[in-house]
Amino acid sequence: MDIFITILMTFFSATAAYLVVSTAGLVSEKSGTVNIALEGTMIIGAFAYSSVVYFGGEAGMAAGGLQLLGILVAMVAGLIWSMLLALPTINFMSDHIITGTALNLIAPALTMLIMQQGMSLDHLSPALNSLGSNTSGFYWIYFGFFAVAAVLVVAIWYLMNKTNIGLRIRAAGENPHSLESAGVSVFKIRYLALALAGLLAGLGGVFSLRIFANTFTGAVNGMGYIAIAILIAGNWSTKGNVMWSLIFGVIISITASYTAILGSSPEVVPKEVIQMIPFIIPVIALIFVKDSKAPTAEGIPYNKEEH
Repeated sequence: MDIFITILMTFFSATAAYLVVSTAGLVSEKSGTVNIALEGTMIIGAFAYSSVVYFGGEAGMAAGGLQLLGILVAMVAGLIWSMLLALPTINFMSDHIITGTALNLIAPALTMLIMQQGMSLDHLSPALNSLGSNTSGFYWIYFGFFAVAAVLVVAIWYLMNKTNIGLRIRAAGENPHSLESAGVSVFKIRYLALALAGLLAGLGGVFSLRIFANTFTGAVNGMGYIAIAILIAGNWSTKGNVMWSLIFGVIISITASYTAILGSSPEVVPKEVIQMIPFIIPVIALIFVKDSKAPTAEGIPYNKEEH
């Protein structure tokens, strides 16, 4: 029963993270910006949350308020990190892939430079320790993350498909010159899309912490890259994102719980091989996904002077 609960909690956390981060990628890439920096944005969000929980716990803050504050700070940190992608790619027309990759390399180095060592929330925060003593309440946190992610996905779907803002975001990624001709700034729309993506990816970083035993060590184990694979495999659609996020949620929940499932039994397959599975599956999936089509103007710098 304990193993089942562990798998279920990991499933809720992983799926929630993949849902919000792949949705973050959807928003930014629909506007024309290739968001390779999702991995780094998640790391920054996880770091911001960990820092707030650590220092707030040391100060004796209540668990509920501490969690909420940590989540808000993580989202704002994600937004700020996304602006570091927006400025060079939108204003200075730098290469999206190279800029995003640089941010992904800087994020873990920067956080570990500040922290010097990993931070375990369970051990370092009295507030979360007291929260964890209420077992049933602790389980509900995981389901709550999943529910929040589901609501956000529906909200973003509505924004992108049923509102003028969503129409403009999609136009910025398909035909930016026509959008500018209509009197709408392509730059502003892409900044808006990346800001929203940063908020979501920062939140995804918080969700990812629950998978790694509430411990931040300067990485999110490639979840941002898998979210990009989900986005591509899902053909840049909300429906595809949801389907593949659920699939990878199941995969992560089983592979992450492999040691717990075995118990004292000898390893039939080395755990390192099991840990590779979540990264092998996206490669295989992308080989067979042939109808995926990115937004027309994605990754193409927009020059106002050429308009």
